[in-house]
Formats: sequence, structure tokens, C-alpha cells
Amino acid sequence: MKYFYGNYSNTKDSLTKGKILIYNDHVMVSYTSKMNQNYLINSFISKYKLKNISKSDILFLNYTHEGERIVISPARPVDDTLFERDYDKNVRLIKLNLE
Repeated sequence: MKYFYGNYSNTKDSLTKGKILIYNDHVMVSYTSKMNQNYLINSFISKYKLKNISKSDILFLNYTHEGERIVISPARPVDDTLFERDYDKNVRLIKLNLE
């Protein structure tokens, strides 16, 4: 499977297949796009017992399938900066956790 970081060719939210949350080496993948963003972030913080972090420190990405590739795009403007900050690590974590 090939991975592509960028925007979907069609920006309709219905194309989103799921969401990916990353903080340090913690990853959570949601295989549905129907969950509320704040619920996912709060669940992520609770699952890993993270304390004293801001929601804006968590990398929050959308993903979809376009043919033979998976397209990953930032869910919020801050996520583009967070993704680029640790690009290699984020790509590795996504490949290990996204089916």
C-alpha cells in the first residue's frame, strides 16, 4: 500500500474513512469518520493516561483510500506543522498502525 500526505482530491467529509491520533509514540486509529473529534481526543488522553498536555499537542489526521493508496491529511491547521516537525517518526507510526 502506498501512502500520500496531502489533501483529498475531493474535499467532501464523506470521503474520510477514519482518523489517526499521534502523541509521542502513542497512536490511536479510528476506523470510522462518524466519531466526534473532541470525543476522540479525550479518549486518546484517557487511554494513555496523558497528563498536562494540550489538545493542540496531539497530531490529529484524517485518512481515506483513493485507489491503491491511502491519503492522509491534516484535520486542523496546527496538524500540518505537527506532522512536519517529526515527519519520519510520524510516517513510521502510521505505517505500523494503519491497515
